Amino acid sequence: MPLLNFIPSCKAEMLFQKLIFSEFKRLSVTPSPIVCLTLGLAVVIPALWSNNITSAIAQIPTTSTKVVQSERTISQVNILFVNPSIDNDQQSNGSKIAPLKTITKALQLAQSNTLIILAPGTYSPKTGEVFPIILKQNVAIQGDIGNQGRTVKIIGGGEYLSRSFVRQNVAIVGANLASLSGVTVTNTNSRAYG
Repeated sequence: MPLLNFIPSCKAEMLFQKLIFSEFKRLSVTPSPIVCLTLGLAVVIPALWSNNITSAIAQIPTTSTKVVQSERTISQVNILFVNPSIDNDQQSNGSKIAPLKTITKALQLAQSNTLIILAPGTYSPKTGEVFPIILKQNVAIQGDIGNQGRTVKIIGGGEYLSRSFVRQNVAIVGANLASLSGVTVTNTNSRAYG
């Protein structure tokens, strides 16, 4: 019904536009029927939309996602801090204020989706590291990325029997979905690998 009331006023508006444009001796860039159609749609569409908006909203599914407290999401990451200059691992829990002493201990405590953050220093047998350091799946170890590992050094190596039954002296053994960044790895043993 709003469209029927609008059409006569549109005709009057077109006549008014023709009078104004002819008086100033200008031609309309937009033909009058297009202006009328555009104005007509501007009135009809909101009227139709307001009548059907409640039915459109009613069709949106309203499922809520509950996260059970014991359930973990992918974005949740455990963080363990390590600092080789502390006294020992016995009184440490891996928090920022009570870091662990060794990467070895941090890897023992690390679960899936754990980030181990290394403080600047040297990680070696002298500080309690047990080599080779064997990385765990879904565990990331991060040193000083900004300095490209110049201040975080892992020095050492140990005997490792590879899958091909070849005995090697290595500092670090990789794992699927594990990462090591921001460290300098050095194995000073003869015929050894980082």
